[in-house]
Amino acid sequence: MGYLRPSLVLFALVILAVGQASQTPGALAAGQAPLPAMGVSVRIYQPPQTTALDLMVVSATVTSAGQPVVGANVSFADSFQSSFLPATVSTNSSGVAITQADFINPNAHNDAIVASATADGYQPSNGKLVVYSFPISIQQLTVTASVTNDGSAGGSTEVIQGYVGTVWSSTTTWNGKITGVGQAAVTISDAIGSAFPLNVTTNYLGFYSASFTLGEPASQVADVISVSAAAPLYNGSTSTLLVQTARYGKGSLTVTVGPVLQGAASTILGFATLQARVTAGGTPVAGVPVTFSDSLGALFFGKVESTDSSGLATTTAYFVYNDSGLDVFTATANGTGLGQGAGSNTLLVRDNGKTQLSVSEILSPSDPVAGTAERVAGEVGWVSGSVSYMWSPAQNAVANATVVISDSLGTFAPFSVTTDGSGVYAANFTAPPPGETDVIKASATAPGYTGSASSVFLVAGPPLAANATARASSSSSSTSTTASLAGPTQTSHGPGGSAGSQYYLALALTLVVAVSLVAYAVARRAR
Repeated sequence: MGYLRPSLVLFALVILAVGQASQTPGALAAGQAPLPAMGVSVRIYQPPQTTALDLMVVSATVTSAGQPVVGANVSFADSFQSSFLPATVSTNSSGVAITQADFINPNAHNDAIVASATADGYQPSNGKLVVYSFPISIQQLTVTASVTNDGSAGGSTEVIQGYVGTVWSSTTTWNGKITGVGQAAVTISDAIGSAFPLNVTTNYLGFYSASFTLGEPASQVADVISVSAAAPLYNGSTSTLLVQTARYGKGSLTVTVGPVLQGAASTILGFATLQARVTAGGTPVAGVPVTFSDSLGALFFGKVESTDSSGLATTTAYFVYNDSGLDVFTATANGTGLGQGAGSNTLLVRDNGKTQLSVSEILSPSDPVAGTAERVAGEVGWVSGSVSYMWSPAQNAVANATVVISDSLGTFAPFSVTTDGSGVYAANFTAPPPGETDVIKASATAPGYTGSASSVFLVAGPPLAANATARASSSSSSTSTTASLAGPTQTSHGPGGSAGSQYYLALALTLVVAVSLVAYAVARRAR
């Protein structure tokens, strides 16, 4: 009786293993039915034309026998080695996978975009679409775009920004930069009916920015925003941008950030009052903490504020740094059981100089009583950052400037005061009704200068007994507050605007403390 050598047995096992490993996924065993085939169709959301640095939203629909294939993995690539974010996407319940292409390389002519799909139980398949990429030239525009808060709930206010220009370079090396084209017309639209401004143009650097309000989809959607640029003597271009938008409804927080309350612009060392409204399905949500931030690094007096009964959270920003430009403010709300919501808006912060005014503003007392006298004071002057970035009232004060004092509730009629020889102004006004958020605005103008404004807010407490009110009014009227650069002294308020909850004691009330605050902030940023 013979036997098998161990070496022969090992060889046979190796051959068997190699044979099994060589079978490709989905390969058919003897007698096995063929796997069903998939079809892949590729779509873009703009004309099939692009140029270097443009964005393009691309989707692939995967079907089999006319039905969507859910959960298929789709990998995107193209012949120009563009960047796809993300490069691999799973199909949704409709069999659709969607991504965004960024044409980071300066290729021209026909580009083949390929979507390759795989799914368990199906034969692999792919689809292809050809787009034309314009050669880069000094006449060919390109347009970039980005949205501040991706994933915000419908109805929220957002900001879209980007550049329009050419990518032509006199060098032989691709630098991937845009040479801006000023006064180019930018047209913006999307798939969910968001409200965009009608007239958007680029500045002299080719930069554009637009605040808009998201549409109100009934379910979470992948919104496609289209941005087209045109300018005389140039060939136009279009980019499409993919933005996830949460549904609009009672289960999602919608955050709208209103325009900054003193106007469309501020200056370095000025104050700006911001309000964010938090709702869910159109109903105000009280008691939600709202965190405020910005892109220029302003100092917030009330960085985290709770919404009142109207869903409003209010804060004041102080522009302590020597930075100017378009500042993007963002308010982020977190509600128990409602997730997170965010909204944004913009404000232009202007450079200071010998012809640009800056106006400071403080209020006293810090705990106003409804119907009693309140005092607003400050300084008007100009600020130069060429040597030392700080207020220099002895050198830069503007005398005889007109300062108009007004309030958002209309508690008192607007009136004007005039600065003295040191640029100081001061005035009394009547505190608003209890629990109401009132914004006090100080607008300064002077011949030969560009005007400026600051705004701070307060919430008055309930009125006192008749005799106590009289004493408080008398005391407030006789109070003399020295103007300084310190931030506004404000009453913190929670849901319903309850007064007396806590006060912003971190605000300085003397010029020395204010200058120290600015110096500390600048030193900290420098590190």
